[in-house]
Amino acid sequence: LLVSREYTSYDLVVQHGDRKWRVSRRFREFAGLDAALDQALPETVELPPFPKKQALDRLSPSLISQRCKELEKYMRTILRDPLVRSSTHVRNFLKVPEGCLPESITPTLAPWEAWAQQQSATIV
Repeated sequence: LLVSREYTSYDLVVQHGDRKWRVSRRFREFAGLDAALDQALPETVELPPFPKKQALDRLSPSLISQRCKELEKYMRTILRDPLVRSSTHVRNFLKVPEGCLPESITPTLAPWEAWAQQQSATIV
């Protein structure tokens, strides 16, 4: 049985005021964040649907491009909620430094167009 060790890493550019930093995460780490938030948050907080996992052709450029868009939409949506934005799970996921106020944090997945030039989504 051969197991592929290749995976895609998605880069998030996180901004707080004039500070920016980059955080690389795998799809399964995004899924882990979704599961942790689902368990930790009150039932009154409704999380958006999480992008579906696909086992086939998971390293194809078109799937990576689509996932980038879906993951960015997911992150932007969950961060609209102040309770979600200030959760320890989100702060740890985004590697938010101490002292940064959660209401002014903006994550953006590095644009797909820049991927080819800057390796924003890297297949490892």
